[in-house]
Amino acid sequence: MESNTPLLQPQEYGTDSNTPLLQSQEYGTDSNTPLLQSQEYGTDSNTPLLQSQEVVEGQSDEPTESLSKRKEVFLFTVILGSQFVSSTIDTFLFPFFSKEATRKGLNQSEVGLVFSSFEVSRFLCSLLVGKLISRLALRNWCLAGSAVTTLSCISFGLASYGPSAMFLPMCMTLRMTAGAGSSALTVAGTTMLLKVSSFKVGTVTGLAEMIIGASYASGPMIGSAIYMLGGYTSVFWVMGGVTATLTFLLSLLQVKVAAETNSTKERHSLALLKTKSIPFLYLLTFVHRFVSFARTSMLGAFLISTFDQADWVIGLSYSVWAVMYMIACLITAKFVNKNYVYSCMLMAWLVNSLIYLFLAPSPLLDFLFHANQYFTLTFCSVLVINMIDTAELIPLFQATLDILIVNGYSHGSTSTYGLTAALINSSLSLGGMIGPTVSGTLIDLFGFPWTTTICSALSLAMVLILSSFLVITKTTNTPLSLVDESVGGPPSTTPTSFINRLSLYFRKSTKGYFKVAPVQPSQSLVD
Repeated sequence: MESNTPLLQPQEYGTDSNTPLLQSQEYGTDSNTPLLQSQEYGTDSNTPLLQSQEVVEGQSDEPTESLSKRKEVFLFTVILGSQFVSSTIDTFLFPFFSKEATRKGLNQSEVGLVFSSFEVSRFLCSLLVGKLISRLALRNWCLAGSAVTTLSCISFGLASYGPSAMFLPMCMTLRMTAGAGSSALTVAGTTMLLKVSSFKVGTVTGLAEMIIGASYASGPMIGSAIYMLGGYTSVFWVMGGVTATLTFLLSLLQVKVAAETNSTKERHSLALLKTKSIPFLYLLTFVHRFVSFARTSMLGAFLISTFDQADWVIGLSYSVWAVMYMIACLITAKFVNKNYVYSCMLMAWLVNSLIYLFLAPSPLLDFLFHANQYFTLTFCSVLVINMIDTAELIPLFQATLDILIVNGYSHGSTSTYGLTAALINSSLSLGGMIGPTVSGTLIDLFGFPWTTTICSALSLAMVLILSSFLVITKTTNTPLSLVDESVGGPPSTTPTSFINRLSLYFRKSTKGYFKVAPVQPSQSLVD
């Protein structure tokens, strides 16, 4: 290798031909030593290649810390525990706030504004946090989000002592502040877990969704229990104390994450929606949360008004649904880790489009049920839907991350993880904000059975849209991921999912089947 040869040139092409290195060359030029080993050092000095290229890419000289098992368990416990409490603060008001707000002169529409302001703030702040996340240490983002959530929770309790005329603006302001803190904690916490943990993306997102799902299910029960024991304001003192304790534990985290200087492209989070295929995934995420919240926001009222069941039976039903949802999150994570991403989503939307017809049940099935309604049928339908919902949501994070990497975003960088988490959370917040409002209107107009029928139709529409998307990407050779996830490795021609295997029937060979996005040698080695 000549000393005047540019460093990137011998790594991009072989020495004897113009064949790209990733395609044809497996060994170094002067020996049988593997290429990555023989080219560990630069051509003109003994400076390690990785070190010299870290400077080019703007990376920190200090690598991300490799955690011990004990420290990793502590990290997961504190981060996921903080996310659990911050999400619980969104739902623990549901059982009792309406009654207390009425005493202050608020009507139901104003109560709805207070509830929705949390999701409005999460939607607006998620993309902002994703854009700025690389400018501040992840630990500091988590601390700031947890501290803001703590202060807003305690202040919400103090608002009840203020004048009635100021109660509505104070509640909305504090709920929006809590939503901003929750979004910062969720985006930064998820990014930190993805960046420093030894688990795969599917496992991390599965655990995070399991915790958030549990918080939404248990939030009303926790709020009701504290309210009955200590009264209205005691709920905020207890929850504020818990979040303050978790904030202190977050301050004890000492996790070294390599600082990054990202490209201009990575800094503009709003440009993500211009990235090919990202708007489609954003739509899937939005519709998932819209349908989910449209169902759950009115399910309790339907169960109480329709079935003559004791309160403990309905409470036990919610507990069973929550537990099965948590178990399903872990199962789905296993499939996502094996690269069954779009297959999981397609099958989940298809199954849910059928099960929603049996939930109420739908008037379209009157020839079977003759307008009769059965608690057992509703219970089993909700159980299946809750479990299948995980296969709609968890693969979306992996799919979004893969597409960003294919389109040139750095593999494994804080910025890429942050933007992905921000995009998913903003879409979920948008669906959570609109879903309950629209479902309430639909139920007033058509009733709960027809509303679940509309949910079935939306699920079926997602099946058709997702199928069309996959067919278009396959026929146009549009890459959805880097098939071989070992950066710098050769492209694999082996299909990794049901969709890929099915598409082979329409091709004569697998040669050229997948297009692998070009990876600059400097980026691949740094990552």
